[in-house]
Amino acid sequence: MKVLGIETATAAGGAALVDDGRMVAEVFSLSETTHSSRLLPAIDQLFKDVGWRPLDIGLVAVSIGPGSFTGLRIGLAAAKGIAVAAKAEIIGVPTLEAFAYHIAKSSPNAPIRPVLDARKAEVFTAAFEKNGKRLTPDENIAPQTLAENISNEKAMLAGGGFRKYESIFIKALGKNLLRPASEYDNPHPGAVAELGLILYRSGTRNNVETLAPLYVRGADAVIKPAFSFARKKKQAKRKRVGSV
Repeated sequence: MKVLGIETATAAGGAALVDDGRMVAEVFSLSETTHSSRLLPAIDQLFKDVGWRPLDIGLVAVSIGPGSFTGLRIGLAAAKGIAVAAKAEIIGVPTLEAFAYHIAKSSPNAPIRPVLDARKAEVFTAAFEKNGKRLTPDENIAPQTLAENISNEKAMLAGGGFRKYESIFIKALGKNLLRPASEYDNPHPGAVAELGLILYRSGTRNNVETLAPLYVRGADAVIKPAFSFARKKKQAKRKRVGSV
């Protein structure tokens, strides 16, 4: 089965093509431009480079979070559009699982702890065995609290959240802190594609209409109902009238 993998949960991301579990091509970059401007051109170039057509794809695997709210929405929208057009299956791949799967290729000798920047002085994280098998649910947590919780454990940490708060983790873990090679420092679309195929073959199925991001934490901005402002104006008017 030919698979398209999409990773947009962090600023670093891109797309990859996998054929029956074998990596064929990958576009991965860390750029100041948004995924909305570079994702589809990258996918189009991938197809041209390997001589595939979108209709050749049997499965679209997309990273669904946690991560950047905007990035996740962009990636999921692109994945759904391609899956519908290509009449392909779609699989949502938890970002931290794909990241741990990628890090596991470095053959770590300790549990894996992906750490993504969640902003608001928090990180997204979960614990995985050294082979990438999940140990704990995804969570958002203060980096200092996380560092204190795992200070007595040997762990391999990686990701933007780890880099941002590296001094905190170094101080808390000391010699227990391990880091993978730089090539394993970010979630990769190839890992999303490979893990997506594994999930699909194990029986996991998602619906293109209902598949949604895993935010873990609520959205930063909440749009209030349109009538709320008008209601406040009416209430203020009543108060003014009653005070005359």
